[in-house]
Amino acid sequence: MKCPYCIEEVNDAALACPHCMRDLHLLKSMQARIDALESELASVKAHCGFATESQNVHCVVEMQEPQPVSASGPDTYWLWLAPLALLLAAHYLITIILDTNLIWLRLVSLLIPLPFGYLLMSGHLRRFSYALLMAFLVACVTVVSMSAVVHLVDGSSIFPQDGHGWREFIEYAASITCSFATGMMLGRMAWQRKQKARQDRALLSALVKQMMGSDTNMKKIIMVVSSIRIVTAVGTSVASIYTGLHNFL
Repeated sequence: MKCPYCIEEVNDAALACPHCMRDLHLLKSMQARIDALESELASVKAHCGFATESQNVHCVVEMQEPQPVSASGPDTYWLWLAPLALLLAAHYLITIILDTNLIWLRLVSLLIPLPFGYLLMSGHLRRFSYALLMAFLVACVTVVSMSAVVHLVDGSSIFPQDGHGWREFIEYAASITCSFATGMMLGRMAWQRKQKARQDRALLSALVKQMMGSDTNMKKIIMVVSSIRIVTAVGTSVASIYTGLHNFL
């Protein structure tokens, strides 16, 4: 190697330049770090096959993107069973024990599923469509179980016997499903914020600055997508409230 101070040839193992007597220890450690970073960047370019650093940054982000996990695995059972049990307990308390106005049951049914939908999506990347289907199935099981409790108490039919009864059945299940969906939308946004923070820490600061400084279209797309998700979350909240309470308004 050459001494950066006097440009004289120096042995690679030397810790100081024998010509100008300058210390080379710190310089060698910095050079080793730079060489390692250049090697890492070269491997990323070779893997992605892109020509520009901005494109390589996007490739690194894609390489770090986790794969979706199941919405119905062993680690999520309690997120479905707990709201089901709480809804049944609330139904038994409000309609059987207290025998009060059903509007309180509908209000509770709007609040209970929401935090569980949030927890489902905030911890892992999950397929939203599968989770929404599971939410609808849990909602249907909940409504049928509530009808079964009433059947055991007063002997009424478990399933509706006319069109009006079926409409109320579906609306109640839809209200619970929309509450789940609202929580899942909020949870997905929280997960994406955490994922973005992890990716920013993992990327080289120079490449991140280049991407954020030049790729204005990507920033606009992110803003639009975030706005759509917020509007969707608000929409599912309104739908949940309407389907759950419109008969009482």
